[in-house]
This record gives sequence, C-alpha cells and structure tokens, in this order.
Amino acid sequence: MKKIKQISFLLLLLFTCYMLSTSLKEANRFMVHFIDVGQGDAILLQYKNANVLIDTGIEAEYSQLYRYLHKKSVKKIGTLIVTHPDSDHMGAADYVMRDFSVKRIYMTTYKSKTKEYKEMLRAIKKYKVERINVKEGSTIPVGSLKSMVLSANAKAEKSNDSSIVLLLQHGENKFLFASDAPAKVESKIKEKYDIDVDVLKVAHHGSKSSSPIAYLKEVSPEYSIISVGIDNKYGHPVSSVLKRLNKYGKHTLRTDLNGTIVMASDGNEIACRCEIED
Repeated sequence: MKKIKQISFLLLLLFTCYMLSTSLKEANRFMVHFIDVGQGDAILLQYKNANVLIDTGIEAEYSQLYRYLHKKSVKKIGTLIVTHPDSDHMGAADYVMRDFSVKRIYMTTYKSKTKEYKEMLRAIKKYKVERINVKEGSTIPVGSLKSMVLSANAKAEKSNDSSIVLLLQHGENKFLFASDAPAKVESKIKEKYDIDVDVLKVAHHGSKSSSPIAYLKEVSPEYSIISVGIDNKYGHPVSSVLKRLNKYGKHTLRTDLNGTIVMASDGNEIACRCEIED
C-alpha cells in the first residue's frame, strides 16, 4: 500500500508540473533552473545574455551539472555565487571555474578547512576570477536585474548559519533563494524584510532545522522548490516540513521526484516545467 501511495504522489507531482507549463513571451523573460544534482544545490539564473549560477552541487555529481549547462548552450558563466562552503553547495566550484570562464565569484569571508574549500580558493587564483565578498544589504546583479542579500553572516558559528540568502524581483514576480539557512536565520529575515514571494527555494533540502511555521506563513509561496537527492541518508525532506509547505504554499516540487525544475517569468506570470533525465 505504501508503494502505491508513493507512486500516486509522484504522478500527481508530475501532472501538476505539466499542468503549470505554459509559454511566455521571450522578451524580458527571466529563467530559473533548479538543476537536479542529487543531494545538493545548483541553480542557474538567466536574464537576457546573463548567466548566473548559485552553487554547484557536490564534486561527484559535476557531470550532471556540466551536461545540463551544455544542453542549455551555456558556455560562459559571468557570475558564480557560493552561498556557503559546504561540499553539497560548492564542491564543484573549481570545475565550474575551469570549464565555464567565470568572471566573478560572490561569497562571504566565512572560512572552512575542507578540501573542497581550499580547491575553490586555488581555482579563484588560478583562473583569475574576481572575488567579491558580500554581507547583508549587498546586491548581486543578474544582468540588469538585482538580487538583494538578506542574510550573509561571515561571523556565524556554523556554516549553514553563514548562508547567503537572496531575494530577486522581476516585475511583479519575487523569488527567495534560502540556501541552507536555519530557522533562526529565517525568523530574523521575516522580521526585517518583506518576504511574501512567488517562488521559494526551500532551505536546507527540507530539513527539520529550517522552514518554521511563522516564516512560511509570511512567505506563502506559489511554488516551493526542494533540491534533494533520491533516498538520501538524511531523510530529506522531512514530513513535517512538507506538511507546512502544503498548508502555507500552493505547489511543492522536488528534484528527486520531478527532476530539474525550470521556471520562466515575464514579470507578471510564472510558467513551470520539469525535465527528468532518461
């Protein structure tokens, strides 16, 4: 019975994503690709001729990211944003800088002792990538659009607490990219900013440490996107978060069930489609 319920749930999600699909005008279109890189984050933002990549996923899954970017004819990434130095968010950063002519990298001054972090720092020097350190209140351009940093605590005790959280507005449409921000960070953001958005990248892969009720009530997203790996060892996303997302949001989509999730905004409407690899 459990397997039947799981299959039915998967079909419902796929049908939902299909039904949401529509065509928007090419002019002034902003694209967001929540790329399926397993248990990690990699989000491609495209506006006109600008390509911005938020995180890269783990090194072991880089082939998936590389293949997807090439399928979308991405040859250069003007801006790479590393939200925090955990391997599931920046493990492949050195490869991205090697293969996609990255011009600049936005990050915080939060430091890590991991091998992946050291490899990223070496790649920044080797490929002469301009490093720009951000803090709360900074802006990061996406072409002529601007994303605002709502949180970026370089003095945090834990890596997740240092996560860069971004708010981007395109016309009437708003997107919130919450990285791995824990509940205490999300609560602070809720108190300081207007976070009623259309699209939420759910924090920390749907972990129980994030997405508190009061925060989700404020966000009230049309679409909640969870980047997560199939049958991951962490049990992400947890059922309590899924229940809250279903209560305070409208549509919840997951990369483990839906594959790569692509959204297009013309500034008024948002269209969605799912791309599952064969």
